[in-house]
Amino acid sequence: MDPFKERNFHKSKDRSFKITLLIKKIPFLNNLLAYTTKLLIIILKIFTGKSTNNTKRLIILCLHRLGDTVFCIPAIDGIFECYKNYDVTILSYPETKSILEIKYNSSKIITLDKKEFTFQRRIAKAKNRRIVKNLKPEIIFDLTGNPASASLILNTGAKKIIGTNLPYFQKLYTTFVPIRKTPHYIDIYLDVIKAANPDFGIYFYEFACQLNNKDKIMIHPFAIRKAKEWNLRKFIELADRLNSRYEVCIISPPDFINNDILAEIKSLQLEVYITNTINDLINKISEAGLFISNDSGPIYIANFLGKPTFTIYGPTNPKFSLPFGENHRYYQKELFCIAKEEKVCFTLGGINCPSQECMNQITVDEIESIVTGFVSDLGISDKNN
Repeated sequence: MDPFKERNFHKSKDRSFKITLLIKKIPFLNNLLAYTTKLLIIILKIFTGKSTNNTKRLIILCLHRLGDTVFCIPAIDGIFECYKNYDVTILSYPETKSILEIKYNSSKIITLDKKEFTFQRRIAKAKNRRIVKNLKPEIIFDLTGNPASASLILNTGAKKIIGTNLPYFQKLYTTFVPIRKTPHYIDIYLDVIKAANPDFGIYFYEFACQLNNKDKIMIHPFAIRKAKEWNLRKFIELADRLNSRYEVCIISPPDFINNDILAEIKSLQLEVYITNTINDLINKISEAGLFISNDSGPIYIANFLGKPTFTIYGPTNPKFSLPFGENHRYYQKELFCIAKEEKVCFTLGGINCPSQECMNQITVDEIESIVTGFVSDLGISDKNN
């Protein structure tokens, strides 16, 4: 995965997302789209024939970015637990396979190429559909819940298709779970396994924490969407202040920090590490005594790896994504416009925000004060002693 290209891709996708929202706001167009989609699915199902697979094979569609892949882990564990007599395979994107491999056998994970989706990764091309069909699944669990996963599950021969998605695609599923609008994101995926197995109760929200007071404070200043980012220079100032007492390292994907700023960081005698792959990122996070970042994938990988985290939130609601447990803290500026019950603020999580005040008004002094107390609570070693 090229993080810089991913950022540009989602910037482009956000523009088209506005058109989707406009359709939803116009009842006639929304109802017409829903009716047309359902009718098309019914017709296609008639022509594609009955479900025939009796293979004891089960596939899990987990086509997410980094953070949501972590949020799926409790549900994936539940599926493995409830279907021990099935041959279970997880389908993911190549970069998120590295996350899943932390817990699951690599042979149980098959990757789908993002280039084999069209219309901004909304519709699977023939190659990806063929991969799913050739697995001959008897059961499909869709933990993705978007048009891409919907386009993969038609004409697979599966007897049961259990999953969550937009209402337009309800007719594709034997057990359909509407996407919940209440916290937590983990619950969105747990809802799916609970719908198939109502007695299922062996699930968790908190990943076991591994404290090491001699490890470094890692700071990752970036997110795929710029609206979620605090400010690179403020992160650098925070790192510089903390570096007087603790071992600090700034982590960045390639090409996210220009050469002038890199030289400035190094002049402050701060360590900088460029992660060229997701495995690089995972390996570096594993060295952290505390991981500091925005509401972005790396913070949730750190949580999955058992590392204490500190998250700076802006246009998104912490209730939906904050890691569970006493070794995780966060800060969000109290403004009238922040999301209080919804997943994101009324500007679509900053996509339509002209000023990003929720991030810009957060000072380095505020974050340093909270982080210093948190570091003390964690018992991270002062390098001067």
